Amino acid sequence: MLLCLAVMAGCGPVRQVDETLRRVDLLDRVFEPERFRPPPAPPAAIPAPPPMVAVNAAPPRAPDVVAGPVPEAVPEPPAAEHPQPPPDPAARRAALLRQNPWVTRFWSELTAAQQQRIARRLAAEDAPARWDRLGLGDRVTLLFGA
Repeated sequence: MLLCLAVMAGCGPVRQVDETLRRVDLLDRVFEPERFRPPPAPPAAIPAPPPMVAVNAAPPRAPDVVAGPVPEAVPEPPAAEHPQPPPDPAARRAALLRQNPWVTRFWSELTAAQQQRIARRLAAEDAPARWDRLGLGDRVTLLFGA
């Protein structure tokens, strides 16, 4: 058997196998971590304390700031000749109804908080009946104003 090993030692493929086995793998780092740890760092020198400052010494002066040129005022855009027309009431009503879909519900479908909000605006004893008779435009006007 030793003779076999001696003969195989001279073979090229055996050398490649030997080099492959000596290669460092991730598993080597996991199972032999002490072999791959970096050497310990030398002890750090203790920093010297800051120099003592006299108690009666005046605080250091801030550097003088030289003001640059004053920026020119930005001119405001000219006022529009025609002011924006008020939004279309139908478009406003549609937007409010999309944002507050509960306005389209009958009195019995509303929550207690919504019923109280409407009753304060109607200020009548028959608020449920009046609410159910109102059209959508009237409901929006009652709750959100004209």
